[in-house]
Amino acid sequence: MCIRDRANVEDIARHGTVGRLEALHFGVADYAASNRARTTNIGGLNPDYPGDQWHFAISRMIVACRAYGLRPIDGPFGDIKDPDGYVLAAKRAAALGCEGKWAIHPTQVEFANDVFTPPEREIEKAKRILAALKEAAAQGKGAAALDGRLIDAASERMANNVVKVADAIEMCIRDRRSTLDNEAAERIALDLDACYQHWQALCATPNFFQRVATAYTSRAFEPSGDVDVAL
Repeated sequence: MCIRDRANVEDIARHGTVGRLEALHFGVADYAASNRARTTNIGGLNPDYPGDQWHFAISRMIVACRAYGLRPIDGPFGDIKDPDGYVLAAKRAAALGCEGKWAIHPTQVEFANDVFTPPEREIEKAKRILAALKEAAAQGKGAAALDGRLIDAASERMANNVVKVADAIEMCIRDRRSTLDNEAAERIALDLDACYQHWQALCATPNFFQRVATAYTSRAFEPSGDVDVAL
């Protein structure tokens, strides 16, 4: 569901859990229009505002989503000729807790995937945090130090979030590859079946093999070496 008004976002999220809602999306343009915000750039920032003017609204939507088990998704960025602006907006949304961002143009898809896919160094650090806390727990400790910083149960939850997202993305990619492989195999099977049916039809043609042999014999000694069979 696309959220255009923050006035009842918590109620929408709460009632959505008993319906068919899976996610809430931030409808930034309608939200801006409802608030009479001074901007005409969908998802863009007003340079007169010191910061991100959508911060509060997105944060409120995210909190509502997390409270009721929905997925928060950032809305569109209208200036398709400003890839840097899109990436910055996506990074701000990801920092707040959004799981994705609209891509209203094919060129934006890759940017969204890059931003919302945890980088390898982040995944590796998350796994190190989990390993360090597991070792600490075996020693009866509730916290530990890693790279000179305190890590505890909250660190474990944050690290698990990163690892779960990375695992989900990897599984999605693997399933997609499997689907593509199956589709390719099915296309090859259909092509082979069509070739076989065509070959059977040719074999059923009267004097087919005799005509092939005659055509080959008459052309076998030509310098070009090419054989054309007219059926």
